Amino acid sequence: MRLNKQPRVQLPESGTSSGAEEEQQQLEEEPRTVAEDKPSGKRHEKKHICKKSKSRNDDTDEETGSSSKYDSDASLGSYWDASLPIASTWSSTVARTLSGAPVEPWRRKVIKGVLASVAPSTLRSYKKVWCDFMGFRSGISGLSPNVPPSTDDVLQYLSHLDDLGRASKTLKIHVAAISFFCKAMFSSDLCSDFLIRRAIEGWGRLQPPRAEGRKPVSYGLLSQIRIKLRSICWTKFEARLFSAAYAISFFGVFRVGEVVAEVTASGSTRGLLMENMQMSEASMTVRIRQSKTDQAGKGSLVKLTASVQQGPCPVKDTRQYLYLRPPGPGPLLVHEDGSRLMRHQFTRVLCKAIDACGLSSQDYAAHSFRIGAATTAAHLGLPADRIKEMSRWKSDAYKGYIHIFRKSVWICGHSIVHWAHVRSASCGLNPNLGLPSGMRVSWFSRRGMRWEELMPLLREKVAAFGPPDILILQLGENDLVSRRSADLLWNIKRDLDELAALCPGTTVFWSSFLKRIVWCGAQNTMAIEKSRKLLNRAVVRWVRFMNGRVISCDRIRIGDQALFRNDGVHLSDRGNDIWLGSIISSIRDWLQL
Repeated sequence: MRLNKQPRVQLPESGTSSGAEEEQQQLEEEPRTVAEDKPSGKRHEKKHICKKSKSRNDDTDEETGSSSKYDSDASLGSYWDASLPIASTWSSTVARTLSGAPVEPWRRKVIKGVLASVAPSTLRSYKKVWCDFMGFRSGISGLSPNVPPSTDDVLQYLSHLDDLGRASKTLKIHVAAISFFCKAMFSSDLCSDFLIRRAIEGWGRLQPPRAEGRKPVSYGLLSQIRIKLRSICWTKFEARLFSAAYAISFFGVFRVGEVVAEVTASGSTRGLLMENMQMSEASMTVRIRQSKTDQAGKGSLVKLTASVQQGPCPVKDTRQYLYLRPPGPGPLLVHEDGSRLMRHQFTRVLCKAIDACGLSSQDYAAHSFRIGAATTAAHLGLPADRIKEMSRWKSDAYKGYIHIFRKSVWICGHSIVHWAHVRSASCGLNPNLGLPSGMRVSWFSRRGMRWEELMPLLREKVAAFGPPDILILQLGENDLVSRRSADLLWNIKRDLDELAALCPGTTVFWSSFLKRIVWCGAQNTMAIEKSRKLLNRAVVRWVRFMNGRVISCDRIRIGDQALFRNDGVHLSDRGNDIWLGSIISSIRDWLQL
């Protein structure tokens, strides 16, 4: 049987492109096995509608995760239009509305309202998914589009996508699209079925681990980017422009489309405008006129406060930029010639700065600022309601933005480590020193421990638990009195080399030899202090040569006796707080928090 081709219908919101026309030609024909005569008498090869999906790359849209290589509005309208006339149901109403066919005004108005309830990019992805699904179903069973799909149809389609290697997140997006149109056309939601939900969850577990998606831009990385902009940008104006743009994006938890000025298909302008911003000495308030989750354009106010620390600050960076910005209304972020900052410029300069920091720019995108802000807020212990409020999320979608650091930290040493562990428990820092929830901190200490006891202890622990990600060492002071400095230095270098071979992926944090008021057993305190300084400098050079980190506790001074206990050796609670603060700060810097 052969269906006559219907005239192509141009939709108001769809663009014209060669890719869309090819898709439209294929979808206008019968999805199963259609063959028509060419003028030469030859016949087209038989094609299956689902073969098209096999040849597509698994690219995803930034906002919705669905493929968006072409606008499927025209294809979808023509596909449904090929099966008209059909019964006067909501299915036909949606089909006629999308294809431009005559529909009762009130029905068309209802359907347009339903379709306008989601973001335009989401609707485009949903339409394409629905078109693929209906085409696949017609190719398998030959059912027409006005026949409501069944649970088996959805499961068969999802199974097909899983065979193509689609991620479980992609399958969930397809399910959301199918659910949306099923409820709009047939007033039923097949995708809430137990089998569909559990099958997707199970397929996700059976799939091999995938590389992590876009990485977060943390506060530490933002500080590095801010410094690199001075050498990347051609002028001082450009450096201040991008510093302000990136600081606003991070601290405001903004999407890139909410920051840079863009002209939408309807002719409206999105992004920050000069008239939407109010500056004060300690804060700035910006108004988001419209966003992905605010299609009605109600708008929302976001207040950004100035930072007291040195480094990135939305208020200070914006004020420095405005000092150079050309006067006049319009977009907030503009170049020196008055042209607005574009999305691709925002992303391109970010990639160059990431590369300059020694990282791979392929792991980051413009959305990394929003991901990094949510991750940082979660690691600082902010409650879920506060994270949703500051990020303007209405659902639990924020959970997918939070990256959990799964790292193990070992702290090894003598009495300093022992009493610091006791202090951390008493002041509520345990079990992970206030670090992100994925961090696991372990303490291995022996009171009076000497250097030669370190490697036997580490070999035992590595054999039992595996190597750590971070190893912090506070050891060696007890050996300064009883051993020659040259012998002790040789043993330290030898053991650090063995440790690098035993734990090749471990980062060693060397906590420098601490000062003491009293050196037990020392005949010449000044000579011991001199040896301590010389050994510190030598070990620090060696640790840095091996790509380790150095923790300097300069704030612990013998002139402040309140930092020590009465014995002049061990630290008081105040001294332990300073030592713990140095440890935590070094770990957070390593994590770029």
